[in-house]
Amino acid sequence: MAMVLEAFVKNFAGLLTDYVAEEGAIQLGVKDELQKLQEQMMNIQCLLKDAERRKIESHKLLADQNPESKISPVCCNFSSFFSCLASVPLRHEIGNKIKEINKRLKRIYKNRKQFNLESLTESETQVPDDSRLTSSMASPSDVGREVDDVARRLVNHLVGENVDEKCRIFAVTGMGGKGKTTIAQKNFNYPKIQTFFNLKLWVCVSQNQSGIESLKQVISGVDRRCRDDSTKIELQGIVRDSIVAGKSLFLVLDNLWTASVWINWLGIPLIESNVTVRVLVTTRHKNVVVDMRAVHIHRVELLSEESSWDMLCRRLFSAKEVELANELKELGFKIVQRCKGLPLAIKVLVSVLARQERTKCVWHDFLQNDAWSIKDLPDELSGALYLSFEDLPTHRKQCFQYLSLFPEDTRLFRSDVAQLWVSEGFVTKHERKLMEQLAEGYFDELLKRNLLLRNSNFEDKFELHGLIRSLASSIALIIIIFFATISNPMFMIQIFD
Repeated sequence: MAMVLEAFVKNFAGLLTDYVAEEGAIQLGVKDELQKLQEQMMNIQCLLKDAERRKIESHKLLADQNPESKISPVCCNFSSFFSCLASVPLRHEIGNKIKEINKRLKRIYKNRKQFNLESLTESETQVPDDSRLTSSMASPSDVGREVDDVARRLVNHLVGENVDEKCRIFAVTGMGGKGKTTIAQKNFNYPKIQTFFNLKLWVCVSQNQSGIESLKQVISGVDRRCRDDSTKIELQGIVRDSIVAGKSLFLVLDNLWTASVWINWLGIPLIESNVTVRVLVTTRHKNVVVDMRAVHIHRVELLSEESSWDMLCRRLFSAKEVELANELKELGFKIVQRCKGLPLAIKVLVSVLARQERTKCVWHDFLQNDAWSIKDLPDELSGALYLSFEDLPTHRKQCFQYLSLFPEDTRLFRSDVAQLWVSEGFVTKHERKLMEQLAEGYFDELLKRNLLLRNSNFEDKFELHGLIRSLASSIALIIIIFFATISNPMFMIQIFD
C-alpha cells in the first residue's frame, strides 16, 4: 500500500505548492508553516519510494511512534486540516493545526532509520529494460507442448472429416487463463486452415455485445459494408451472400458468453449459405457450446508441472543455456507449481523473472516474496498475477489500474491511452523527452510484461486479457475502499449494511 500513499503524498505536495503561492496563505500568516509542510511531504514521498521497493507496509512506516499522540495513524488528520481551511476560522487555529501536522511528519521522517530507508528520487526507482523480455505476439514459446498437440488434433478434425453436414461447430472450453485463445490462434494461422478455407474471420464477442454488432463484425471482416440503421434481416442477408461468394469459411468466435449470439443471429445466415463452414468457439462455459450443438468439444486442462516448466524454460532461457536451466530446475518447479498450471500466469511470471538475476539465491528469495500470500484477492488473481503487478514501479502501477476503467474487450490504441495517462498526471516530466513519449514507453513496458496483449487481427490495437482486467479492477477497488475508510470510518459498515 506504499504505492497508494506515495500517489496521495505527491498530489498533496503539489496542491500545497499552489496554495503557498496564493494570497490567502499570506493573509492567514501561515505561509512559512505551509512551506515547511510541503518540504516534509516531499521527504516522506522519497521514503515511500524506498518502502515500496522494499515492500514495507505503509501503516508501519507512518504509524506514530509517540505514545502520547492522539492523531490517527496513516491519515495524519489531514481531513480536519482541510475542513479548517475550507471554513476559514481564526488564523491562530489554522496555524496550530499546520504546526501539529508538521511535528508529526517530522517524527515519521526521523523514524526512517528503524526501517533502514533511504530517500530515493524518481530516477533511482526506474526499472531497467531487459533484452530477454519477449513480445506478446504469438510465438512458439508462448505455449506448452500440450497446447501444440491440442491445436494439431483440432486442425485434423476441422479439415479432415468428410461429412455431408455443411456447417459444423467445434469448441474449446475452460476457465480464463488456460490458453483457449492461444489454441484458437494457432488453429487460425495453421497452414492447412489457410489453404483449405477461402474466407477466414476472427470475431471476439464481448460479454455485452449485441447480435447486431456481431453481424456487423462479420460483414466488416469480409470487406463488405452496411448502413448503420440496417435491420437484422438485412444484415443476415449480407452475411449469407458474402459467405456464398467466398464458397468456404473458417470462423473463430472467441470468448463467447451466450449461445443466443449464434442461435438467433450468426447461425441463421451461415447455415443458409449452404457452403462449407467451420466454426471454432472458445468459451468458459460448456453449456454455451452444448446449446449450439457443437460436434466436438475440447476442455482445456491445466498444464502439468513438466509442461509448465517447459513453457517457462522456452521463454526464459536460450538454446545455449541448457546447463543454467538444469541448475535452476528444482527451484523452477517450485515456482511453476504456484502458477497452478495456468499459461497466462506463467507468461506474466516470466516477465518478472526476466528482470532478475538467474541464480539460486535470487530465485529462492523470489519464492519467499510476501506477494504470493496476498489475502484480499480472489484465488485466480492472487499469486503469480498479483506478483506481476507488485513488480511494477509505482507510477506504472497507477497506469495499469487506470486500464480497469475501459469496458471489457475494448480495443486500445497506444497514443490514446498515453494521452489519457498524461492528462491524469501519471507521467513525470523529463528534460529530454515529451511526456507523451514517456507514457508510450510505459505502455510498451506493460506490453512486454504481458499485462497488455496485441490484438490478433490489428497490429496497432491492443487489449487486456479478462483475468488481467479483473486484477486491475480488484486492486483499484481495494484502493478506493482504503481511502474511503480513512475519510469515513463508517464506510465499510455502510456499504455492507
